[in-house]
This record gives sequence, C-alpha cells and structure tokens, in this order.
Amino acid sequence: FQLKTNDVVIGHTGMALGADTIWGLALLETKQQFPSRIKIHAEIPFLEQPNAWYNNVDKNRWNQIREAADTESIYEPNFAQLITEKGNKIAGKILNDRNIGMVDHANILLAIHDGSKSGTKNAIDYALSKNKPIVNIDPKKYFK
Repeated sequence: FQLKTNDVVIGHTGMALGADTIWGLALLETKQQFPSRIKIHAEIPFLEQPNAWYNNVDKNRWNQIREAADTESIYEPNFAQLITEKGNKIAGKILNDRNIGMVDHANILLAIHDGSKSGTKNAIDYALSKNKPIVNIDPKKYFK
C-alpha cells in the first residue's frame, strides 16, 4: 500500500522467526517485482540470532533475507562475549533495543500481535509514545 504514495519504500524486518521471516520473504518477492522501489533493511539484534534455531530452512531464510538486504543495523556485534559475561538476560535487552530501532526507523509500524505481553507489545507501546501510525493484524482473527 505504501507504493501508491511513495517512490521508494524501505521495509524493515527484525529477522526473527515467524512474522519477521514472513515479512522479509514478502519484501524479497515485492523487491523482485519493483527492484528500484523496494529496499530491505535487516534489523539484526546480533549475528548469532539464528544459531539456536533447529530448522536449517529457517537459518537459510535468515541468510537469504540478510544477503538481499540493502542495508542493515546490528544492535550488538559482541553478543558472544556479552552472553558469556552477563548471561541470557542480555538477549532480552538487545531484542528490545532492536525493536526500538525498528520503530525509530519506521514511518508506519506493521505489527502482528494478539494483545499479549511480549516484545511486540513493547514495540507497539513505544510506537504509540512516538505517535507512529500502527497497522496491527490480530492473528486470532486468522488462526483460531
């Protein structure tokens, strides 16, 4: 819908499993149709993000989206060192920093959220505090 009103649309993806991956793949497909008008920005919390994933298909998709990205932000390049020093709690802070970065970069937030307490809820609340327009898709409506 942004292609109707903008010459170039930059889509940001948080590179996580689920909705972020689907959005990233949709951006890739749309970029093939409109190569000069769609740009992809990979919002990468840390480079080790896909390492804990079990499915190689998911890991390959992460790499595919990253390789196709025009630009990227890496929120914690020293994650391996930090996780050793501070433990798993640091991951939550970095993921939240990534969400804040995505909202800060956005003109419009597209969220898939069911109303539960989560990182997505935190991002929505932050976007509201910044007066960003939000398009929320409630997955309960489509997946009962």
